Amino acid sequence: MKAYRDYLLKTRAPGTVRVYMVAVRQFFKWAEAEGLYANIFQNIELPKAEPGHKKDYLTKDRQATVYDHIDRDTKRGRRDYAIIRLLIQTGMRTIEASRANVGDIREHNGQLVIYVHGKGRDDKKEYIEIKDKAKAALADYLKDRGINLDDTTGHEDEPLFTSTSNNNAGQRITTRAFRGLIKDAFRAADLDDARLTAHSLRHTAVNVAINAGMSKQTLNSMHDTET
Repeated sequence: MKAYRDYLLKTRAPGTVRVYMVAVRQFFKWAEAEGLYANIFQNIELPKAEPGHKKDYLTKDRQATVYDHIDRDTKRGRRDYAIIRLLIQTGMRTIEASRANVGDIREHNGQLVIYVHGKGRDDKKEYIEIKDKAKAALADYLKDRGINLDDTTGHEDEPLFTSTSNNNAGQRITTRAFRGLIKDAFRAADLDDARLTAHSLRHTAVNVAINAGMSKQTLNSMHDTET
C-alpha cells in the first residue's frame, strides 16, 4: 500500500491522493470485517492535503438544502437541478458534463448509463449508471428541449447541457459556466463558502459511495483521471 500511495503522489496532488487512499482504507476495513481479506492498510500514513486547497463535501442535509433552493418552475432551474443531481450521483467532473452529448446517455445491460469523455481521453469508453432521481431530473430538463430521454433519436449529437442565456442560448455550457451555476446554487442555499466549489460535488459523490459501501472497483472508476 505504501508503494501504491507513493506511485499516486508522483502524478497527483496530496489532497487527491488522500481521497483515493481513504476509499481504499474503507474497502480493506470492510473486507477484514467480512473475513475476506486482511487489512493491509493498517499503519499506512495518509498524505496531508495542501493548505488552502481543501474542498468540502455536501452533507445529506446540505444536499437537500441545495435542491430545495433551486427554482424548478423555470427552465434554468430544471437544468441546474439536473446538473447537480447528476454530478452528485455519478461523481462526474464538470469537464465531463460539459463534453457530454445527449447520445451519450444509453441503455446498457438494462440500466440507463452515461458514457463519459474524461480529461486526457480521446474517446468515451467509460460509463456510469444513472439512478432514478438523476434520471427523473434529466427527463424533466430534456423535455423542455423537446427531447424524450427514452428515445433521443435525432438529438444524439446535441450537447447534453445547454445555455439558457439570451446571448448564447442552446450552446454547450463551458466548464467555467458550470462552476458559476453550481456556485450560484450554493449561494441561493446560503452556503457561500470558499471551500464549497463545483468540485465539492465530486467529493460529495465519493463520500456518498464510501458510506454506501460501494466496491473498490467502482470507487476507482470515479477517480481514473484528474480534473
